Formats: sequence, C-alpha cells, structure tokens
Amino acid sequence: MDICINIEECVNENTIKFGIGELEGIGSLTVQKQLVKIEEFLQDFCMNQKRLSEQLKQFSKLSISSVSAGAKVPRSQINLNTNTLKLYIENRIIEIEKKDIFNIKKHERLKGEKRELETHLDGLRQQIVDSFELKLRLEMLESENKRLILQMESRQKDVQKLEEKNSKLRKALNEQNKKKIVPFN
Repeated sequence: MDICINIEECVNENTIKFGIGELEGIGSLTVQKQLVKIEEFLQDFCMNQKRLSEQLKQFSKLSISSVSAGAKVPRSQINLNTNTLKLYIENRIIEIEKKDIFNIKKHERLKGEKRELETHLDGLRQQIVDSFELKLRLEMLESENKRLILQMESRQKDVQKLEEKNSKLRKALNEQNKKKIVPFN
C-alpha cells in the first residue's frame, strides 16, 4: 500500500475505489473522522512494517566488517589478532547464523524446495502431456492396424477366389486339350 501524504485525500480515494462513495458524501461526520483515524493507524502500521523490513535486512547480514563497525573495534585490530578477535567473531557469527532467529535460512531453504517442486511439477505435467500424446498416437496406430488387417483379409479372400477361378480355368483348359489330341494308332 502506498503511503498517502494527505490522509483525507487517501481516505477519499479509497472510499471511491471500494464503492463507498466520496468521503464528504458520507452522511455522518463521526464516521468520516473515524475513517481518517483508521487510515492514520493503517499508514503508521505500513510505515512500521517498512521500517522493520529495512532493519531486518540490516541485521540479517552479519560479517566481520559489520561486527567491527558495530562494536567500534578497528578492523586493523581484528586482522592483527586473528587467533583471538577474528576467531571469536567468526565462531560467534556461525553460532548466530545457525540459530536463524529471523528464519532467513529456513525461508531460503523453503524457496529452494519450492523451486525444486515446481520444476518437478513441470516435469510431471510434461510427462502427462507426452503420455496423452502417445495415447492418441497409439489409438491412431491401432486404428490404422485394424484397417490394414481388414484390407489384408479382403485381399486374401480375393486371392483365394482368383486361385479357385484359376484352378477351374486350368481344368477347363486341360479338358479342351484332351479333346484336341488325336491318337496315332
């Protein structure tokens, strides 16, 4: 929500946007004042949320430099005393980050898991689409196969009829040839 500078203008815009009508059109002066008070509270609430968000960003980044600046211990002293100051700071940073007070690491882990699940879900969706396409292709090929089987059966019947006809014609030809043969006796 954007922060409006003039509270009454902001309330007026929102009442129009929400279908309530213009602020001055609201019959009760008490309700108008209450709307302004409500908006003031909501504006403060939003400002506090933004402030907390900025502070969260600031306090979630812990490093040797930020500890040095915050504790007002010169960085040069930390670098000179690597076995004490630097080691202490590094180990404390690790401990504090493990606690994950603001759940930043948990949030990042959950975001990573969500991305992973979305990727997996996309893969499953693609498999479903591929499976559906393969099913359609299979049905088409089965239909084509049935058509070809029927065509082959029809051709086999034609071949059988032609073989029968051929057999009859040969028989008739043999009979004709026997009649034409003249004995030499």
